[in-house]
Amino acid sequence: MSTVVSPLVTLRWEQIDRVMVAGQQGVFLPWGAYVLATAPNIEVQIDQGAGFVLQAFGADYAFQTRQQSNGWSQASTKDVSTGVWLNNPSAAGDIVRVRWRSGSILLPPPSPIAVSTTAPVPAPGGSNGFRYNGPYPPDAFTVAERFGFQVEAWRMSMHGGQKRVPAAVPTFVQLRGGRRLFPYWRSPAGSGETTIVPSTFVGGASARKKFVFRVCYYDPATGARSELSAERVYFSWRDDKILTIGTLHPAASVWVTI
Repeated sequence: MSTVVSPLVTLRWEQIDRVMVAGQQGVFLPWGAYVLATAPNIEVQIDQGAGFVLQAFGADYAFQTRQQSNGWSQASTKDVSTGVWLNNPSAAGDIVRVRWRSGSILLPPPSPIAVSTTAPVPAPGGSNGFRYNGPYPPDAFTVAERFGFQVEAWRMSMHGGQKRVPAAVPTFVQLRGGRRLFPYWRSPAGSGETTIVPSTFVGGASARKKFVFRVCYYDPATGARSELSAERVYFSWRDDKILTIGTLHPAASVWVTI
């Protein structure tokens, strides 16, 4: 059932049931699902053989966020949760039911526009002219804002799919679903224009890598999002911080609709 909380924001509840193995404490949401880590947005129940019992946030479980344990550098998206962590290990056969609230912003997604912020880069070999068909290779892009909403940049993950066995639960095989987009950075809420410079938040150890972004609008009050932009932003440190923007193939696919 969906709930309209404003003319532009619609919320809905989604649900999964997970049969636990002995000692398991983590429950992940389905691939591509992200929830705002505040208590009203999630509900946990456990059935240990006598029916489902509602669990209390804090006393019985906490939000599971990648950022808590891996030194996430983007403070703007530290409230993104991918599931829950139970305070007590499960018994084999326990059923954990997780309900979470997601939402949609009924606005067309933003369209990123490349801009130039760097000094000219000479062409290779000392020849006349400059790289990339112009005097100023772009290394930033702008996105039009909507009042009350934030601009959220989603980044393509760096790792492919694989299986792994957590050390804490040696009988549990975790599947990594392959490369995907995930919420990475947010602007402050405003009503003008946001300029995003990827080199300011993908530097350091990542300085020789390539990144792909898409953008959307985000409601900080509810965690609702618009669809992701039809355009993708490609950014590469390796090529002197070149940035290009192109439209994705329109065919329906998990790779273009996440």
